[in-house]
Amino acid sequence: MKTLLTKLLVVSLMLVLPLSLTACDSGGETEDSSSEQSADESESDQDVGDDAASDVDDSTATDADVVLPDGFPFGMPIPDGTTDVSVSPAFDEGYNASVPARNYVDVIVELEAALPAAGWEIVERTSGHAVPDDVLFLVTSDGARWYVYIEPWSGDDTDTLVTYYVP
Repeated sequence: MKTLLTKLLVVSLMLVLPLSLTACDSGGETEDSSSEQSADESESDQDVGDDAASDVDDSTATDADVVLPDGFPFGMPIPDGTTDVSVSPAFDEGYNASVPARNYVDVIVELEAALPAAGWEIVERTSGHAVPDDVLFLVTSDGARWYVYIEPWSGDDTDTLVTYYVP
């Protein structure tokens, strides 16, 4: 039953994600500057709590320009070449990482090594949800459980989308 629910969730993600990415890309420069300002304000107002999974961790960003949204899981690695991490409209607790100009199979290999190195245990690895070689990892760290789904972005093998979400 859990596998069926996971598959249904992934299929729903596949249907909603392209629409949400298109909507996010249509905002232009004005939206980018307001989201950066909002991210800066939220970082300055952020309380450091006991729950590390809800803390923002900018140390995992691979590019200085990538700002991780509030609630992004502490210590969760993002792939090299990530240009943007945003809240996913498809999940209550979910985030999309855009990795242009990187083949999703290469990103899978990178994250499969980076997740354990960052303290995230890979509990389950499944593939073939939307395309033959996509991968869904179930990972845990300090009691937090997250899915990390890696797939081609917009049907193009040269761009990758990584979705992080709570099961």
